[in-house]
Amino acid sequence: MGSTWSQFLPPTPSLTEANLPSQKGKVFIVPGGYSGIGLGLCIMLYQAGGKVYLAGRSEEKAMEAIANIKAARPSPDGAILFLPLQLDDLTTTNR
Repeated sequence: MGSTWSQFLPPTPSLTEANLPSQKGKVFIVPGGYSGIGLGLCIMLYQAGGKVYLAGRSEEKAMEAIANIKAARPSPDGAILFLPLQLDDLTTTNR
């Protein structure tokens, strides 16, 4: 019963844009960062000055997400790039 209830009322997150320290000089890989929670994480890390690799299969979706992030929330220190990655085919991970 407790776990079901927590699905309806999840706790407030402890990490938010407001309390995230500077991520300048740090590198992050976010798989599936062009939608959902991954997109939110990419935005947070990019705005905090991190170098974010948005990894995924669809270059078209990734480039659209990157353009939207840069247009809506410019960051002087952050960088966001597409990293082609197909996790169901591990031969694509040795680049």
